[in-house]
Amino acid sequence: MQTLIDILGASLIGGIVVLMIIQLNMSINNSLTTQVLSKVNQAELSNVVLVLEEDIRNTGFRIPDSLKISRADSNRITIRLDMDNDGGMDSISYYRQVDGGVSFLYRVVNNQVANAARFPIATFRVWYYDANGNITTFRSRIKSFRILMTVVSSIPEPERDQAGNFIFAAVHWEKLFNPINL
Repeated sequence: MQTLIDILGASLIGGIVVLMIIQLNMSINNSLTTQVLSKVNQAELSNVVLVLEEDIRNTGFRIPDSLKISRADSNRITIRLDMDNDGGMDSISYYRQVDGGVSFLYRVVNNQVANAARFPIATFRVWYYDANGNITTFRSRIKSFRILMTVVSSIPEPERDQAGNFIFAAVHWEKLFNPINL
């Protein structure tokens, strides 16, 4: 009888240890998945930022008049510049639009929507400031602007929130730009 109790006790303790190992393995896998999704989002956002920063840096390059930003909305910006240094005026627009239930940031050069580049993005917001750092809506007074972007993973994390909803990894980016040519 004592041997049977020993076997049952050992089986119970062994079962608890196996369950603890399985739980540890699941936790490590969940953490790894979250880290991978975050890295993917950071890489996607980094690609968008590289292109955006290069365009913004050249805002107003070789544009003689004071309207170097031709459209300034909270979710859209159109800048004027001489992209190819040929003396002609070019324009680049950035705006967020939802297509097929997915939100994209569009980059349109010289109003050629057919050739537009698009990047998956959740949030795109722009604030415009005058020379004193006050928010302005007058395009001719804009001297700097701040852009906020958020990329959210299309794949949910393995865990859910307390309400049972899926959690999606998100990466936020925000920067204040002071282009020299404004």
